[in-house]
Amino acid sequence: MPVCSRRTAANVSKSTLSPATSITNRSFAGNTAAMFALYPYAAKKVKERKRHLIVDTLGLVIKAVVHSADVQDRNGAMRTIETAKEKLKTIKLMWADGGYAGCLVDWVKNGFDFVLEIVKRSDDERGFKVLPMRWIVERTFGWLGRNRRMSKDYERIPRTSEAFVYLGMIRLMLRRLV
Repeated sequence: MPVCSRRTAANVSKSTLSPATSITNRSFAGNTAAMFALYPYAAKKVKERKRHLIVDTLGLVIKAVVHSADVQDRNGAMRTIETAKEKLKTIKLMWADGGYAGCLVDWVKNGFDFVLEIVKRSDDERGFKVLPMRWIVERTFGWLGRNRRMSKDYERIPRTSEAFVYLGMIRLMLRRLV
């Protein structure tokens, strides 16, 4: 997997292709009770993880990857897209947060059959503004945050946290079916 450098940048033209997905991440601080068992160093006060989600246009999870917070967003997105390669064969367009700009766009363009479009905030506007298509992923994080085990990072192993993302989505889909 290639590592991004800060010097590469790419512009992707706006497209109206479909089906489409979105990808973003969110950092979560862990509980402090289990912290010292994991990190015996006195300077390490917070255990953090990042959750990268690929969701469809309905907000349902296609792929979730959880890793430590020291991994850069673009590299975490590369890992997420690489592990979901088989599930993304029908995708034509993927939206991503501005934190994913740079070499990730080129990497997707060269290795996959879909377009990665970066959704950025305008520099002129101040305050909160709903970004197009970004709200889909944020809504999914809100749905997952309603689950008790997903409100904080209680898990020691990232795979367990990934499993709880899928369990939360299964619970949500079952409640919609019934």
